[in-house]
Amino acid sequence: MKSLAHLSTSLALVAACCATSVASAGTITNATSAATVWKDPTNSTEIINNCGNVLQVGGTFYWYGWDKYAHTVNVYTSTTLASNSWVEHTGTGFPMFGSGFHGRPDVVQRADGTYLMVVEFSSPQGRNGLQYLTSPSPTGPFTSVLQEHFVMDGSGNLTITMGDKGLFQDDDASKTIYLLCTSDDGGNTNGTHKIIRLNSNGVGQNAVIKTWTVPTNRREALAIFKRNGTFYMTSSGTHGWSSGETWYKTASTIGGTWTAWADVLTTPTSTDSYNTQHDYILKIVGSSATSFVYIGDRWSQDTGVGFGRSAWYPLTFDGAGVPTIDGDTTWSINPTTGVIGGTPQTITVSPAKDAMVKFAAPTTNFGTANQLQASNQTNFQKQAYLQFNITTIPAGATVTGATLLVASQSTSSGTVNAKTVGNTTWSETGITWNTKPAMTTQLGSDASHSPGVDSTWNVSSLVVGNGNYTIGLESSHPGDINFHSREATDANNRPLLQITYQP
Repeated sequence: MKSLAHLSTSLALVAACCATSVASAGTITNATSAATVWKDPTNSTEIINNCGNVLQVGGTFYWYGWDKYAHTVNVYTSTTLASNSWVEHTGTGFPMFGSGFHGRPDVVQRADGTYLMVVEFSSPQGRNGLQYLTSPSPTGPFTSVLQEHFVMDGSGNLTITMGDKGLFQDDDASKTIYLLCTSDDGGNTNGTHKIIRLNSNGVGQNAVIKTWTVPTNRREALAIFKRNGTFYMTSSGTHGWSSGETWYKTASTIGGTWTAWADVLTTPTSTDSYNTQHDYILKIVGSSATSFVYIGDRWSQDTGVGFGRSAWYPLTFDGAGVPTIDGDTTWSINPTTGVIGGTPQTITVSPAKDAMVKFAAPTTNFGTANQLQASNQTNFQKQAYLQFNITTIPAGATVTGATLLVASQSTSSGTVNAKTVGNTTWSETGITWNTKPAMTTQLGSDASHSPGVDSTWNVSSLVVGNGNYTIGLESSHPGDINFHSREATDANNRPLLQITYQP
């Protein structure tokens, strides 16, 4: 009979499998104070990554930001987005700069597949200038190709000093890139907001397509994302380096009519975006859903502690498209499916058929026996076959672990190997030693067997979703190792396949 202790061990085995095989699910952990610290797991160094953006290329995310203490632009990489998964990339040009101010480093992939970084720098001719850099790789090296000390005025001349900048890349055929900025038109600091289309290669300003004059009710840290064909602009208020509320407005075309600013809702209620200043919104297009993540900076709160620290929260929408920041201290995301908050699920599947075969009885079928055997005794070899037909994993879910559990009838330290079997059409009442399908790739092994306790095999590399899977058991041990089959009288002793997946 399966013991509760051994069942716990089996669940732990699945959990361990999850920890090593999940490349697409991560947990985000925030704190309510500026003391939130994320660390590079390879060296336990605190991540200081101010502003910037997150770029996805294939299954890898690149997080660019500014470290004011080292005066560098850094990039961290992750495949899961989890708080404890970001590893700093060094070499091939990173860290960059090493002196002076180079804030808000935004990186996009251009239509030709190369990469563009646009970064602010302290201009000797104004407030903030723009530096354009290009690279064939998201990790550099980036080569500077242009500097601009001003942004465009209404006539297209580069004459206006600039405050904060952002960057937005549309999903149109040309992958058009836009500069977002606050500027000082008429000598009014941050009194103008602009959207400026960049040139076709993203290097240099091309034309102002939208301007707002805002002598009061000013905003900074502008960002744009696109949801269901609607453009959303988000921003913070002008609170210096302090936390504050987040605002948004929408438009059907980027250069068209935009709604008035409105508060982004929060749940639970927060008047300062959970002690952050808005930076940008990360959009994740998954196989099941498109999700959005609010990313806020902690800046220099709490007597200077907090610069370069971030808090990441789900951004959700009601039926009218009104956004809400969900202030969860801990939440999960599957970047492959795009599902936010999906709780890992575990299912168990019984075999659709199982049988043993015996070398000494090459034409005899044992498909209805209540026993499975494995042995490598010369002229008395025995092998077992189990097939599982899986149909209940939801579309878009990611399988994160699979374990075969078969209750033993023997006490033995003999090794039994689980192997893949490509042929799934064999008949439970027809299979014999002479007709058995071939076993190929080894999946896992178990050398500890006790009566009534599940022997376990990690078969995660085989089970990737719904489908029919045959697993073979063969032994390198010269004696019989006996297991219960699916015909076992006690249902608790029947084999199971335990599968964990991320919705």
